[in-house]
Amino acid sequence: MQKNNHFDNSAKIPKWLLTTDEYTPPKDKDKFWQKTLFSITTKLIFLRHHNYPHKNSWLNPSEKLLLIFLTIILINSAQKIFFPLIILAFSLIYLSTLNTKLIISILKPTLISTLFSLIIILPSLLLNNTRLFYLPFKIFITVLLLVYIAQTIPFYRLSKILRLFHIPAIFILTLDLTLKYIVILGDTLTNLLISLKLRSIGKNNFKYQSLASISGTTFLKSQIYTKETYHAMICRCFDENYTPVIKHKFKLKYIWHTIVIIIYLLFYFFSEGYFL
Repeated sequence: MQKNNHFDNSAKIPKWLLTTDEYTPPKDKDKFWQKTLFSITTKLIFLRHHNYPHKNSWLNPSEKLLLIFLTIILINSAQKIFFPLIILAFSLIYLSTLNTKLIISILKPTLISTLFSLIIILPSLLLNNTRLFYLPFKIFITVLLLVYIAQTIPFYRLSKILRLFHIPAIFILTLDLTLKYIVILGDTLTNLLISLKLRSIGKNNFKYQSLASISGTTFLKSQIYTKETYHAMICRCFDENYTPVIKHKFKLKYIWHTIVIIIYLLFYFFSEGYFL
């Protein structure tokens, strides 16, 4: 019986195990991490899952790019305001047919760049040089068309389009690898930020040190990816040539496109008064 009592006394649970610990971590402002994480994820979603409208357009991406670049050259070389006004009218009419989200994403950088250029040329009012106000007008149309290209032409089609225009292969290689590794390093940075946020309980007084660690880890990852890409290119005998996956064959619509471009150029010359 004494042995049993001794066993019962030693088997009692300590009192400190029966008490509840109430720990309320101090609140911390993590808006910086949230904004950074949100900004990175939105950019990655844009690069990966972009819904391109008007896929059944009568112009393929390469033809669309060529037409827009020709329009930009003509707008910036125009001496009169009539031709840019016509292009602006047609651009706004076409823009109104797009969805609201795409319209906002196109107009936002366009208006910002136009406002910036307008602020720069405001001192020219003192010199009564009103022709300089054509500059913000042309900038608005130019940026509008360029942003439209960026929003509607898939990034994976850029290398093919540029190769069709006989752009040097080294430039296409640099652009293609840059776009791909922006996504890969963006994933790495997102995972590091999420892991840091999950490990941080309460107030974190070492945010800037953590930011430096994340930047260093991302940099080391980029070096590893660079070496892996280099060795993969050597193993696959990369010869610095980018050939289009699908080669364009002659189609009947190319004749109509040529006629439209000739009429387009004639309209530009008439609007500038070259044939008057």
